[in-house]
Amino acid sequence: RDSAPRVVFVLSIRSKDLASLDVRVTSGGKVHDFVSTTLEALPRGEVRLSAVGAAVSKAVTVAEITKRRLAGLHQCTRIGLSEPGGSSAGCRQPIISITLSLAPLASDQPGYQPPLSAEELVVGRAAEGGDGEMKARAGRKRVGS
Repeated sequence: RDSAPRVVFVLSIRSKDLASLDVRVTSGGKVHDFVSTTLEALPRGEVRLSAVGAAVSKAVTVAEITKRRLAGLHQCTRIGLSEPGGSSAGCRQPIISITLSLAPLASDQPGYQPPLSAEELVVGRAAEGGDGEMKARAGRKRVGS
């Protein structure tokens, strides 16, 4: 089994003017990369984030960061358990599929979330939770390394 983290991007055209991007979020991938890809693709159509097992929380993080950076973003989330079998020998793992779209989604579906209000949106890089502070700390050398 290949232990290197992989990200699979599949672009499928649904019609002439609407594209759908499927992003498989993995536990080894970087949140920043998933967010960047999602933000680049959303103006062209909807993006579906999918994850299994330990990567579920990372997919939720990607969706939440994306929603706070882009106004008018609709979300529909589906959760469940994987079928027994595969490499996990009968173990069922959590699965999630998060659809993000600037176009309205079916608001009567379970898991639908309307766009955030203007107060909940993040403007610029200041709202990244002290990103500059984290980078400054990461650049310091530890004693004895």
